[in-house]
Amino acid sequence: MRRVRLIVAYDGTACHGWQFQPGLRTVQGVLQEAIFGALGEEVRVDGASRTDSGVHARGQACAFTTASSVPTDKLPIVLNNELPADVRVAAAGDVGEDFQPRFESVGKHYHYTWFNGEIDDVFSCRYVSRVRGPVDIDAMRAAAVFFEGQHDFACLQNSTAETSVSTVRYLHLVRVGVPGDSLIRIDVLGNAFLYNMVRILSGTLLEIGQGRRTPDTILDALRSGQRVDTGCTAPASGLCLEEVFFSDADLEKKAAVLRD
Repeated sequence: MRRVRLIVAYDGTACHGWQFQPGLRTVQGVLQEAIFGALGEEVRVDGASRTDSGVHARGQACAFTTASSVPTDKLPIVLNNELPADVRVAAAGDVGEDFQPRFESVGKHYHYTWFNGEIDDVFSCRYVSRVRGPVDIDAMRAAAVFFEGQHDFACLQNSTAETSVSTVRYLHLVRVGVPGDSLIRIDVLGNAFLYNMVRILSGTLLEIGQGRRTPDTILDALRSGQRVDTGCTAPASGLCLEEVFFSDADLEKKAAVLRD
């Protein structure tokens, strides 16, 4: 038996999130079905992040245990032959038998993308959230830095049955950029995230860009810890899990690149 880590990309539009749910199409379920089809094994695939319905990923990390003799470097090809077009294994590597991606990751990189144009782009509309009217990017950038560092982020968490023991998190970086015509991208690197945290953070920054709230309201919300003091929960379509980190050095390297 051996433990294998996969890096998986997926378009989350047609999936009810990552986590397996009987009778519903989920990324975890699709992967487990593909492994059974390719290797003949019923396995559990453990993910680093339980992305919500409609959320995408370019670099989700997950792991499973197998007795298969298929070489690890061939697994992406073998599994992709069984997978639907909206889920792809990008890489595979051997890890220790006790490896659990969710608990061994030291951080994650998410990005949220708003589309601010008049006419939707049919080739990217599944991966953005639309916003109309003027948006002050400089105001969003000025406000974003208030989220950086260690804070109690209770104000950025929607209610959920699985309550976090602690709502204190550390955000290494929050950056607002304009990667293309009519696009606004918010990059967030952190050690861990609360339920809907990046989507609420993105909705809050957008409302600041629209002039519906001022940057200093972020400090007020962090102090109060109240969800009502932050902005809307941005739609799932604009959110993407870019990368999961398993070493502090890799995380800091990525943060340095984004700061530049």
